[in-house]
Amino acid sequence: MEFTPVDLERALVKNAAIWTKDMLFKSPLDRGITPVSLSIYQGHIPSHQAGPRAHSEHPKVPAMAIKTATGMYRRLDAVITIYFLIVTWDDNPNRRGYIDTHNVINRVIYGLYENVMIDQSFVLTDDPVHFELIDDPAADYHPYYYGRIEAKFGVMTPGPGWDHIGFHTDTGPYNDTGADTLSIVAPEPPPT
Repeated sequence: MEFTPVDLERALVKNAAIWTKDMLFKSPLDRGITPVSLSIYQGHIPSHQAGPRAHSEHPKVPAMAIKTATGMYRRLDAVITIYFLIVTWDDNPNRRGYIDTHNVINRVIYGLYENVMIDQSFVLTDDPVHFELIDDPAADYHPYYYGRIEAKFGVMTPGPGWDHIGFHTDTGPYNDTGADTLSIVAPEPPPT
């Protein structure tokens, strides 16, 4: 089991797929005739501009990308900020497509708080989980509706005395007495 931010992203993709599995949305491929499920990606939503346009069985929208935004390591642990970036599509002129994005946001937030620990390795911190429906008064995104969730997770920091799978080996450099102390135990210096 690994404890890196990339492992956290991977675990959240797996969990978000479970939390949103019964949700169906309109797609620009057939203008909403056939409802489709939410595509969930680690990192970024694949871009057609990055290479030749390939036919995909999954439409580009609706989609969610889960990626590490920022992080901060301390000696014993780390706090990783994850962004969930959401886009849905609805061409109805009543412009209520934002509700689809809001429903995805609610499902993910409920899933985070119902589970708290992700993949038995990553703990949702006590920091607030923020969300945002993205609107820009200078640009009209219709029929696309965007949203974002920001959540923070606790992650272990690897260090002396920990093996490659996360178990304490009871020995560390410089006769360190353990991961819970800042003291380094060393022999007494010779008298002068």
